[in-house]
Amino acid sequence: MTTIIWKIASVHGTCRSRYKARRRDKQQAAAGEQRLVNKIERSLQAHSSRVSRAIWAAERLAKPGSGS
Repeated sequence: MTTIIWKIASVHGTCRSRYKARRRDKQQAAAGEQRLVNKIERSLQAHSSRVSRAIWAAERLAKPGSGS
């Protein structure tokens, strides 16, 4: 009769599973940083367009002879 002995898996997994876990974590971190950058850019763009419109309107109202 043959006895089958199973090798107990390592607590930390195989080399490939550790690599995939590190790669997944690295990709998630990079994606999170990119989302933050995009969010900041959108915020700055929105504010700059509002500010430029306000300045344009103020300059237009401040010009002498500008009838509206």
